[in-house]
Amino acid sequence: MGTFPEIWFRIALQQLRHSDYAILPFLLLMEKIYDKMVERRRRQARARLRKFPIFLISVGNLTVGGTGKSLV
Repeated sequence: MGTFPEIWFRIALQQLRHSDYAILPFLLLMEKIYDKMVERRRRQARARLRKFPIFLISVGNLTVGGTGKSLV
């Protein structure tokens, strides 16, 4: 058994036609670049986290006055 990406990769290879193998190295390179970009963005987001000296509750996605779904 392997990890999810390894299993997915094996299934994808089985479905490729012979002519599609030429693009495989390019796709693998793009995957590595994308992974590095995501990793960097997550590190930056963690660095921006702030710790507050008091207990804090954050509430979001509130609507005031209804959502306009009445059928009047």
